[in-house]
Amino acid sequence: MPIGFDPGEISPEFLKKYYADSKGMPWQAPKEEFLRDPANRLRVEILVEGICAEAPATALDAGCGSGVIASIISEKLPCCSVSGVDVAPLARPVPGVDFKTADIAALPFGDNSFDAVVCSEVLEHLFDPAEAAREIARVLAPGGSAFITVPNLFSLDSIDGATGAVSALYKTAERARGGDNVSTHTTHITRMSPKRWKGLLEGNGLSVASDAPVYLFPYIPYFLKVAKRAEFSLFAADSVVTAWREFERRAGKLPLLKIAGQFHFFRCVKKK
Repeated sequence: MPIGFDPGEISPEFLKKYYADSKGMPWQAPKEEFLRDPANRLRVEILVEGICAEAPATALDAGCGSGVIASIISEKLPCCSVSGVDVAPLARPVPGVDFKTADIAALPFGDNSFDAVVCSEVLEHLFDPAEAAREIARVLAPGGSAFITVPNLFSLDSIDGATGAVSALYKTAERARGGDNVSTHTTHITRMSPKRWKGLLEGNGLSVASDAPVYLFPYIPYFLKVAKRAEFSLFAADSVVTAWREFERRAGKLPLLKIAGQFHFFRCVKKK
């Protein structure tokens, strides 16, 4: 969702305060509201499915926001010791989950502490995502997996999209509404293609074991309220989500579609 601020204000200190103080943003939403957005639901499902398949004894959600993913992991794997870390203290108390306020670039855990690490829609918000990747690799135990999602610069299309189509729509709406009601600024500091994200991960202690597109669906701007409600309604049914995930498994094998998801998923292992 686009948000309003002066892009000249952006700094690590500004972002830390912004994430803690902003109201109504996706990273602050409770679970039910968060998962109403099909983009969120689909990426959470692929992450949780991957983690559950490995049944780790310990798991970390690095950049956990309100704690939605950490809470789902704890529900699905009651024997797993789950921790969550975020730079802003947003997480709601969840039985069985240990939440800490900390910077992902300086995780408060020892080396090889976790069998699984989740980092979903976090790296793009960082000035130095390579530093965070190195920390994920450091706390990941040998034989474990890191499950990572990032926005895709080549998606069809996003506010960050390489074509600039959605950004142009927002600017048109901004002019029509008087200039201040719609903003194309986001807190996505680092914007890259899946290929470049893969290179960043592999250059900082991780090896990509597999990757896949997530949500092969055109991005609908939030100011197109009727279309956005229709999108949410379409994916409200579990049967539609299941069918769509199967479609993405098949379509994601095609070269052009593999780089077209709104997000991109990576399963990584620690480099030896």
